[in-house]
Amino acid sequence: MPDLIKTTNMSEKELKELKRKIHEEQKMVKNSKEAAKEYLIKLGILTPKGNLKKAFKPS
Repeated sequence: MPDLIKTTNMSEKELKELKRKIHEEQKMVKNSKEAAKEYLIKLGILTPKGNLKKAFKPS
C-alpha cells in the first residue's frame, strides 16, 4: 500500500487526514462483530441482511 499512497496526487496534509480516518474506522470495527458488519454494509460489500454482495462473491 505504501506505493499506492506515493502515486496519488494527495497532499501530505490530505494523506495524514486519510490515515487518521482509516485508523479511527479500524479501531471502531475491530472490537465488535456488529460494528464490523455495519461498516461492511456501509461500504457496499454486504447486503443489509449481512450477505456478501454478488460483485464480491467468487466466480
